[in-house]
Formats: sequence, C-alpha cells, structure tokens
Amino acid sequence: MAQQFNELEYREQLIAKGVDPAQAFDLARRTTEAQGLPPAQAKQEATKKAPAKRRSKSSKKGSITKKEKELIDSGLQIAEKEPGNDDLTFMHSIMCQVGLPRSKVNGLEFERVCGGAGLYIRAGKLWDGKQFIQQPLPYGPMPRLVMAHLNTEALRQKSPEIEVGNSAASFLKRLGKESSGGRNGTLTNFRKQIQALSACSMTLGITTAAKTITYDGKPIQQFEAWLANSEEQGTLWPGT
Repeated sequence: MAQQFNELEYREQLIAKGVDPAQAFDLARRTTEAQGLPPAQAKQEATKKAPAKRRSKSSKKGSITKKEKELIDSGLQIAEKEPGNDDLTFMHSIMCQVGLPRSKVNGLEFERVCGGAGLYIRAGKLWDGKQFIQQPLPYGPMPRLVMAHLNTEALRQKSPEIEVGNSAASFLKRLGKESSGGRNGTLTNFRKQIQALSACSMTLGITTAAKTITYDGKPIQQFEAWLANSEEQGTLWPGT
C-alpha cells in the first residue's frame, strides 16, 4: 500500500534543504491540494520556526536553486494531472535496474551490477571520412532520455527505425528539450552524447530462477551521423 503524502514532513524537508519557510509552506500546501488530501492542521507560523542548525547555506538567500524548482514543479505537475497514454515511456527492465553512468567515466569501459542484473559498456569509434575517432562512454541524463525515447517510439511505431529529425536541434525538440548553442551548450553536449551512445556496445546480463541470459550488441545498430573533418564543415545529421 502506498504511503500517504505527509504535508508537514514534506514542508520540514524543504526547509531543511534551505527553502524559505513561507515558500515551503506554499509548495507543501499546493501538493496536498493537488492530491485531494485535507490540509495539515499545524499553523503556518510554526513552520517558520525552523531550527538554525538545520538550515543550509542556501537558506540565507531565501530561495531555491533552478534545478530544485524544476523538480518541485515537476512533482506538482505529476500530482495535479494524471498521465495519459501519450505520457507513457518505455525502457528495458535491465536498463531501469542498472542504468547508464550518471557522471563522466575515466576510461573506455563501465560495469554495473545490481542483484541478478548486470550492464557492461565499451566505448567505440566513429568514422569521420578519413579516420576512426575514439568516442567516450555515454553518461548523464541525455543518453538515458534518448534510450527511453527510442524504445518508446519503437514500440509505438512497431519498427526499429526511428525518426530523429534533420538536425540535432530538431531531435532535442522531439525529446522536449530546448537547445542552446555555445561550446558548453545543450546542443554541443547532446551531439557528443548521441555520438558516444551510437558508437558504444553493451552487454546485458540477467539471472532468473529458470536461466541466465546474456545479450551483447549495440543500442543503436546504425546511426548515419558524420563527424566534421574541419571547422568549415558542420556535423551532418541523419533523418532516422
């Protein structure tokens, strides 16, 4: 049975993380109302008396970070609106249990095991028209988002060939992400991660009560993206 949302506990957790007490009260109350639960009986004034030792450095500013606000807003949106069929996303059960690296990995191999499931990834190379270029291991939220999108589209379209648009920016839009340029922008990071994902190979392992299964292959069988040979030549992008 799922545990019922506790407004008071959630409010205190937000305050402990540095959220302004008044803002924490409002966020917790909105979450309660979104779930159709009765409001907490404790008075708002009581929540403003958070112990000084529980306040973080960020609480002095009386605000939360952009990332924290996005997480809170997403939580409220999920609570207020029940997801429909178009909101469903699919991922292989092993990839849900032992996902891709969360941060950059030093080296060209990565291995993760959890219970009876295991994931082993090897970085690969891409041809730029003149030579093979070594790619890093894919990491971070972007490759995970791409894999979820490709799996979902493959199931919905009943085809292994997935439309990805005619540019990295258009593919990002399909993923619900805004593209920003620059050396460290979203677009640059996305290109690097999608190239790393398309070049790598994976070994998935799963042990059940009946048998042990090992799958070895590439998450993307063919990705017709070419690396630029020079600054004058831009990176080409496939349509599928």
